[in-house]
Amino acid sequence: MNTTWLSKLTKEGVEKFYNFIDNVNEIDAPSLRVEILNNSEVVKPHVGCTDPANFPKSKIEVAEYLFNLLKDVKSSTQNDKALWCWISLYYFDVVCAKDKHGAYKPGDINRWVPAFDHHHKFHRHLLASPWLVYKRYPGDKEALYGVLSGNVNVHGDFIEQFVSRQELISCKPIMQAITRLYFDKETGMAKKGASSHARRFAAVHQQFSRTYDFYEMNPVDILNILPKEFDKFLEE
Repeated sequence: MNTTWLSKLTKEGVEKFYNFIDNVNEIDAPSLRVEILNNSEVVKPHVGCTDPANFPKSKIEVAEYLFNLLKDVKSSTQNDKALWCWISLYYFDVVCAKDKHGAYKPGDINRWVPAFDHHHKFHRHLLASPWLVYKRYPGDKEALYGVLSGNVNVHGDFIEQFVSRQELISCKPIMQAITRLYFDKETGMAKKGASSHARRFAAVHQQFSRTYDFYEMNPVDILNILPKEFDKFLEE
């Protein structure tokens, strides 16, 4: 079996990738995908990639896989657009959502091409964003499971509201409180209604941060000061 090495798209490959996303349902996507992937250069040291057929589906598993894949790569992976474009294209067919007719639903271009120069958009990348969260808290399930719950092909309110805010994502007690509040251990998913409640948590945090130093608190203390409207999630 041939090994697929982790690679980067060339400049020409990146330009073709933009066009691929914009016209994915009007072109022969499988053929063009292979053509663009051939516009690439292998990353050193050579690191083998898992076959797309074996790529995980959940955000947490994808984040862990990418963390292990990239940990020995010496280049600045966090700012390497060509690298993330290659990864996005290589796993595109299994990561991109499809409608009931099988048509691709790629959504915003920032889900596939990382916007490193826009900190309010970078978190929208479907693969780089979970990886970045995992890289901050490698293996720490209590800090990761809340924010990284759900399927990787769904951007979701947890990523939108929490990962986009440095004051939340950088605070370990907050991350742990989010998991205790919103993550259902039995299903391995977010609790019912939790995703739509993420914006409210972010708003309360912003208000309370004027009074409390969350970095010096533990997750239990944080949960205890939340308004009563949050109790329904703790009782489940």
